[in-house]
Amino acid sequence: MERTRLLRFLTFVALLDILTLALAAQFGPPDPFTQLLAVGPMLVVAPVLAYWLVYVHGRDDGA
Repeated sequence: MERTRLLRFLTFVALLDILTLALAAQFGPPDPFTQLLAVGPMLVVAPVLAYWLVYVHGRDDGA
C-alpha cells in the first residue's frame, strides 16, 4: 500500500517537472538564464505539490 503511494508520488513529481520544462520551453524566451528562473522554483514546488496530491488530498480506497 505504501509502495503504491510512493510510486504515485514519484510519478507526479516526474510529470510536474516535465510539464514545467515543456511550458517554460514553449512560452519562455530562449535565454537559458530566464528559463532557469522560470523552471527553478517549480522544481522546488513540484515535490510539495505532489506530496499534497498523493498523501494529503489523495484517498486511500483500498485498491
